[in-house]
Amino acid sequence: MGQITLKFDTEIKSVETRSGYKVNFVTEDYEAPLWVYSCESYGEATMVISARSWGSAYEACIDEMRTIDDKEVFEAYGFDSQADMDACENWDDIELIEGYRQQSNCSGTGIVGVGHMESLNPLTSDYLKQSGIRLTIGEIE
Repeated sequence: MGQITLKFDTEIKSVETRSGYKVNFVTEDYEAPLWVYSCESYGEATMVISARSWGSAYEACIDEMRTIDDKEVFEAYGFDSQADMDACENWDDIELIEGYRQQSNCSGTGIVGVGHMESLNPLTSDYLKQSGIRLTIGEIE
């Protein structure tokens, strides 16, 4: 089965897991394909995104995530302590380590912890059946 796409005048109304937990959803573009974001650390889908491309969906997903606390920033850059980070003299070579991403909208610290084994895939009817996710799409009010 192909990727599910929002049609003209429709929107996502709700998304729930098999056990009834709400899944966040983001509408980046109307009349766009749906994508599902998940992270093995959390065990199941954590977000459904309506976007025209994988890149747009991923950026929207990262922008919607809660940022890490100021006290955790040194860890995101791979330092053992804040003192080690403060002592760093060459900031041009410092990058976020695996498991962290920078938001494009930069809320809070601008850094989100995505964990390991994250994935963003097309949302298909087969995925809905296998995962037990209940997706409700309705007319735009």
